[in-house]
Amino acid sequence: MKSRRRHLIALAAALGVVAGAGAGYVVQAAREPKLPTLVQPPLPQARGPQPEPLTEALDRKVRNDGDLRELLLEKPGGATTPDWVASQGWMDRTGYADLSDEPEAFETHLTEQEFFRAAVTGWDTGDHQVEILLAQFEQREAPAAPADDSSRQFEQPVLG
Repeated sequence: MKSRRRHLIALAAALGVVAGAGAGYVVQAAREPKLPTLVQPPLPQARGPQPEPLTEALDRKVRNDGDLRELLLEKPGGATTPDWVASQGWMDRTGYADLSDEPEAFETHLTEQEFFRAAVTGWDTGDHQVEILLAQFEQREAPAAPADDSSRQFEQPVLG
């Protein structure tokens, strides 16, 4: 008698597993797939006229990768160029960080913020000196702009 009960319990368990698997398969087969198939036929290519290329005003890559020196003010007539102005008007991360009171810490900060380059110009009119630094940062690592960084305490570059 006990052996018969065990057989009935084992048979019921087996039927429950088979019935559950079958019902689950039927339910899943009736649903629309949520994910694309792993093997997908090639997609058809677009036909017809090509879109017009973006203008320089709309093309962010041209605007961002262009010559930053064109954005700087021009040196007025009669002004002299101080010796701290980098040749060709470009300054790398190390040169830019050297302008700070804490160059090593500021260079680390610039690296974290993905510093790309800086365009530099300046002049001396005799009455006053003008210093212009235009820094550009990239977004290689972080998918979004860095978080609010206003609480960090770094000395701003001070030009001598």
